[in-house]
Amino acid sequence: MGAAPVCVNPQLIGGHSISISTEVGRLAVRLRVGDSEIRIAPTTRVLRRRPKLPRPSDFAATAEFAEFSAMQYRAAWLALFSAPAVWMNDLTSSRRLETDKMRQQIIAGRVGLRTIPTLCTDNVDEFTSFVASTESEFVSVKSMRSWHTEVLDDTRSFGTFTRRLGRAEALRLGSQVAHAPVIVQPYIPKAFELRVTVVGGAITACRIDSQASAIFMVDWRHYDIENVRHDLVELAPEVEAQLLAFMKLSDLLFGAIDLIVSPGGEIHFVEINPSGQYGWIESMTGADISGDIARWLLAQS
Repeated sequence: MGAAPVCVNPQLIGGHSISISTEVGRLAVRLRVGDSEIRIAPTTRVLRRRPKLPRPSDFAATAEFAEFSAMQYRAAWLALFSAPAVWMNDLTSSRRLETDKMRQQIIAGRVGLRTIPTLCTDNVDEFTSFVASTESEFVSVKSMRSWHTEVLDDTRSFGTFTRRLGRAEALRLGSQVAHAPVIVQPYIPKAFELRVTVVGGAITACRIDSQASAIFMVDWRHYDIENVRHDLVELAPEVEAQLLAFMKLSDLLFGAIDLIVSPGGEIHFVEINPSGQYGWIESMTGADISGDIARWLLAQS
């Protein structure tokens, strides 16, 4: 597209330097990468894509000094991420949404999206009452924040996924919620699911036929991709308008939104990941989400 990207990995200690100064009440930010210096101004467009901040293990030093150095670098990078610029996404907005699924539901409802009744609780009585009162045969139970870790090797992992439980089973297991807050919702039957990636004003909607796979059926993050069709689709104009309104109200420029389409055709908002994955969508459908990001970066603010 006529411009060379500059990528910076905060964990590569020594591969770059940071300078942040105050000038007449404003922040001036300079990044030196190799022989190039980048000045981040209020009109500079920056993609902040899941940066990993320095850890003590990144430093060849004693444990105490390494911990101190990592702490200082992390503080400096967080200050840089808060500097005036056109961020995709703003640090505060992104963190607020990715850690607060309840807020996501509130915003979705405000813009007219169909939401799912949701309870987050560690109170056994509240959980039991909610499950007993739902008209659905099943409920969905999930963690407030997803967690995954490698087990034995890098090909197998252990983590938290959405579980579908019958009401009787959920009530039997209700005492377990006292150990940590969980999210519980009526289970919405699915005809298929939609993964909608929003980049600025560009929308890419992918239909995922998750019900074709017993592995994919409840939570497609179990990944049975070779057995599940992925197809690019067009959304109704009113749904696109609602999603863009959601993004604006959330102060986000990038988001990966998960929607359920019921057998009756109703579209239900599930959640948004402000830094969600999209590479597999491109691989399976030929979508050009990376191109949308590049075009956004090159546009004038």
